[in-house]
Amino acid sequence: MRQSLQNDFIAVKPAPFCYHRPTTRDEVDALLAQLPADVYLLAGGQSLVPALNSRTIRPVHIVDLNHLRNEPRHPVAEKNEFRIGPLVRISALLGCAELLTAVPVAGQLLRSVATVPVRNRATVIGNMMCGESAAELPALAALLDARVVTRGPGGSTRTRPLTERTSPRHDRVAGGPADGEWVSELLLSRPAPGTRMAFEESGRRFAATAVAGAVAAAGRTADGRSSLRVAVFGAGTKPLQLAAEGPAGTAPHHLAEQIGHRVRSQLVVRGDVHAPADYRLRLACELSVSVSRRVLTGTGG
Repeated sequence: MRQSLQNDFIAVKPAPFCYHRPTTRDEVDALLAQLPADVYLLAGGQSLVPALNSRTIRPVHIVDLNHLRNEPRHPVAEKNEFRIGPLVRISALLGCAELLTAVPVAGQLLRSVATVPVRNRATVIGNMMCGESAAELPALAALLDARVVTRGPGGSTRTRPLTERTSPRHDRVAGGPADGEWVSELLLSRPAPGTRMAFEESGRRFAATAVAGAVAAAGRTADGRSSLRVAVFGAGTKPLQLAAEGPAGTAPHHLAEQIGHRVRSQLVVRGDVHAPADYRLRLACELSVSVSRRVLTGTGG
């Protein structure tokens, strides 16, 4: 992109691109229907802007969502879920008392996401959809049965589980399988009454990417069985979701150890300069067992 100023051109870090600034969702729909495939959406920009500056990506078009009118800047609380629009920042979740009450572990987890300035700029949907295996929010969303609402040509919408996302990047137009789709809302279900949740992660330093982490939720099934769900992040090439059940009265350590064994056998671990693969795997197992025991014994969030 180049900016004209008194007949001079000032080069900036990104490669040249065309900038679009729609003011309504309908305008976004129309733009994406008209533009070629190489389009990126800009909201928080915490992933996109560094990639532009380093020229890791060279999009032809950038569509800036930050000037959409009448978009909610805070989660919308409904009876069974929370609706989160494209411009809701991560810090807005921390400011939503109803969400923090419904999901007590959310406060601890959200404060572990990056730093305050990043949380003030990054959008929730952007963080969820960026495909970062060490991100905390997608792990929590998995336990809240997250769904995304995508818009397509003509304003058509469809709702599907977050786990069905196929695009590798949230900011790419291909938020879904169909051409021109983009994610306009995220839906987070309220946990059932009596659900206990816990969160733990380990990193090399404050606000650094987690070496490994786990979130767990425990409750009862409709027939009274003990239910345990765990999402492991950070250690693997992608987040891992696991579930276990047992008859009422099952010893907590039995279900917790079952989860630990499954993490060890199913997690595809990555090693890097921050931690070798065997250390990440051992840490992921320990954290998953720890959060499982906490929620099963009632000492979680």
